[in-house]
Amino acid sequence: MLNDLERFAVHIEAMERMVALMKADVARFSSGAPRREIVTGFSRFLSGQEPIAPLRARNYKAFAEGLWASVENAGFADAAHMVVAREVYAGGASVSALGGAAAGADIGGGVAGATPRRAVLRANPVITGRAAPKWVHLEAELEHRGVNTAALELEMLASAEVNPLAGGFVPQETVFEATVTLRCFTDRKRFEDFRIAHLPLTTVPMKHRIAFRPDGMRPLSAYRRVVVLLALPPRGAYAVNLYDFALLVAES
Repeated sequence: MLNDLERFAVHIEAMERMVALMKADVARFSSGAPRREIVTGFSRFLSGQEPIAPLRARNYKAFAEGLWASVENAGFADAAHMVVAREVYAGGASVSALGGAAAGADIGGGVAGATPRRAVLRANPVITGRAAPKWVHLEAELEHRGVNTAALELEMLASAEVNPLAGGFVPQETVFEATVTLRCFTDRKRFEDFRIAHLPLTTVPMKHRIAFRPDGMRPLSAYRRVVVLLALPPRGAYAVNLYDFALLVAES
């Protein structure tokens, strides 16, 4: 467990990181240089303006265009599964890249901002049984045609919360982080996995930006198909709120 001094140090580090990201955003926007975002199932879902009531996602079956859940052993009636929803905040509310987290505002109630995106992907893994599943994923199709590079950037804004409806129990060994992986198919069945990042999931929405070019990964357009895997903790009663998920072509 962290003592008070260590906890303060963690908070200071998070604030310093947030300030650095904000400065980078200001510099980028003021330059006027357009950024190319690669369309994924996540970006499509988060651009939607209509709410989707919580539903039990069928394993490996799309619950939205290019977006599905995969949970080990989810084919059994009493096994772990994923409940997903799209929450949309009206009245000009948004979750701009840094606005909510930087200002300390309550994103759930709406954050005033200029960005049009107002949707949140809420994923609530329902983990039952004695053994934790080996994987709990949200998976998204990536439109890779014409992306003639392997140099990319990931921007993600997310938070996690203990699920009070399930008693709020989270095993002590639970690691609250998400792992982002690109699964690049060379043909219909064979693929290569390129792990991009391990990102902490905190109760306060946190923005992450990571530039990457994995060793051995070819330009995305060279693959038959590319899928983004967002791996979530396989233990505990919790929900993840995904406010922003963007893959961009890295600046040259």
